[in-house]
Amino acid sequence: MGWLMLYVIVLLVLAIVAKRNVSKLKGYVGERRVVRKLRWLGKHYTSYHDVYVPKANGELTQVDHIVTSPFGIFVIETKNYRGMIFGSEHDKYWTQMLGSHKFSFYSPIFQNRAHVNAVKYAVKRNVPIHSVIVFSNEATLKLPTFEQATVISLKHVRKQLKQYDEPLIASQELTAINEALQQLMSQTMFEKWKKKRRHLKQLKRARVRSR
Repeated sequence: MGWLMLYVIVLLVLAIVAKRNVSKLKGYVGERRVVRKLRWLGKHYTSYHDVYVPKANGELTQVDHIVTSPFGIFVIETKNYRGMIFGSEHDKYWTQMLGSHKFSFYSPIFQNRAHVNAVKYAVKRNVPIHSVIVFSNEATLKLPTFEQATVISLKHVRKQLKQYDEPLIASQELTAINEALQQLMSQTMFEKWKKKRRHLKQLKRARVRSR
């Protein structure tokens, strides 16, 4: 193999790694913005971030944010996307338009439905759980109203959650829910790394099976 070919291969590998890291960074930035918004909800709300929740089949799913309150539980998926966003409740893939470029991505409603089911399994209580998808303020949402989830811009997060003001979860039950979720939070960086590694392996296997 000539040096020129080797140089080209190295550049391609570096480009792929850089693209993946940029995508992860953008996702992290979006999640941190939501975290800051949730801090100001008030004393009746408890927030959990970057939670690895076990599903009924024993696998893990990663949930960006879970907010508990007497008014219900909110399972929040963050999408730090720009451009125009199109999609319907029953579309498996949605569309992002950036200028004249079109990209497809997995429906966040489908994605968060799995998260909601995992949270239901984890808390083991029949309480209202709301699916909320939050896009960045840089995104223009060209979307209808959905029945299964609420899709909003970052600036509307607190207002959306505060719309629920009827107490539906008793104090004792809410305490038990918070204790169950707290047990899911990793106590050390090593524990969290192991959960993340396990989750990524499961995603890789799922992608192979879907081919």
